[in-house]
Amino acid sequence: MRDVKQSQIESEGPVAFMHLLVSVRNAEEAKSAIAGGCEILDIKEPHRGSLGMADLDSIADVVGRYSPLVPVSVALGELRDWRNADQLPSLPLGIAYCKLGLAGCGSIPNWKNQWSEWRTHIDAASRGKLHWVAVAYADWQRADAPAPEAVIQAAGDANCAGVLFDTFVKDDLGLLQWFSTDQLSRLVDLIHHKSLFAAIAGGLRMGDLPQLAGVDVDIVAVRGVACRGNDRRATVCSDAVREFRQAMVLSTGEEMSPEVIRPTSG
Repeated sequence: MRDVKQSQIESEGPVAFMHLLVSVRNAEEAKSAIAGGCEILDIKEPHRGSLGMADLDSIADVVGRYSPLVPVSVALGELRDWRNADQLPSLPLGIAYCKLGLAGCGSIPNWKNQWSEWRTHIDAASRGKLHWVAVAYADWQRADAPAPEAVIQAAGDANCAGVLFDTFVKDDLGLLQWFSTDQLSRLVDLIHHKSLFAAIAGGLRMGDLPQLAGVDVDIVAVRGVACRGNDRRATVCSDAVREFRQAMVLSTGEEMSPEVIRPTSG
């Protein structure tokens, strides 16, 4: 991995270690994820899709309990989910990162303007400064989403903190069925060239880690492999998280990072 100074971590740029993010739906799962060694929590409701938003009470509970310990990100669904919304969420203080997906926007010429407008609305409705992570779907044609290169460009133009690669449809086709490691490396390099961090998700399994060892990603994001029975709709299990974290260490030759990825306050 890159030899990047702590000042670069604090400025939201690429970081020196591969970090583990675990997606959780509530505080009980968050406790298990942290006990297993995750370094970043992500709150979402898997029954509501790839970026399904959890209930506000669950978000507030996880953020209130655990944001002093680790960074917490929040999934806010897809941009199309908010177009006819009567009320925007007032998100609690302490959230490190937010994600708003772009499924259904691939055929909309002005999707960048709509994405910017709704991020601004959510910023205004919330109680603290939000740092955004753009989501590029590997199966972007199935999602009718913008192509990954277009999302990366938009993320740089919008001063996002990072870009997450994910799969929109949760089936047997994981991230590495859509991207070769060479393609993924090229896209990650584009992200780092814009001084953003690169995160990957999308049905990742321990068997994928040897292939990913040569890809310079900053964050590996999981849910299914962190749950009982490798079922993303089941419950996060500390033993499963710990096993995956140990496999990450073996595949990269790195110990757990001494630092977490937190956005700057400015």
